Amino acid sequence: MSSIQTTGIAIAGCGYVADYYRQCLALHAGTLTLCGVFDHDPGRLQAYHACWNDKTYPSLESLLDDGEVTILVNLTEPQSHFDVTRAAIAAGKHVYTEKPLAMTAGQAVELRSLAREAGMHLAAAPCNVLGEAAQTMWQGLPSGIIGKPALIYA
Repeated sequence: MSSIQTTGIAIAGCGYVADYYRQCLALHAGTLTLCGVFDHDPGRLQAYHACWNDKTYPSLESLLDDGEVTILVNLTEPQSHFDVTRAAIAAGKHVYTEKPLAMTAGQAVELRSLAREAGMHLAAAPCNVLGEAAQTMWQGLPSGIIGKPALIYA
């Protein structure tokens, strides 16, 4: 009888997006296990812990040193994505990051190269502009089907 092995993940960045990811974790029961979370802001880390009671790491380095963690979910602020992802790849972790992958195309290409060289997978959340709602709106603008927009918020 074979058993399904779970993959250990850790979250870096405990802002509001982390709550969405944490709520969805139940959909992956038996395949993903949350090893713990880290945020550079102690207050945000404490608030997340008070809500979810998950293990917290005192530093990014301690998270990356955890041998149970296979995948880092990078939910840090966008300007930190490059540094956090680069450190995770160097530590032998696969990375799934929120958008954008990095702040410049050059940084994104560098991360891709580092991941390839290290044999790590690198993935990023899809851009909402490519989603059904944004594409439908985009198609509706020139045709006038949605009327004359007075304000668009993105």
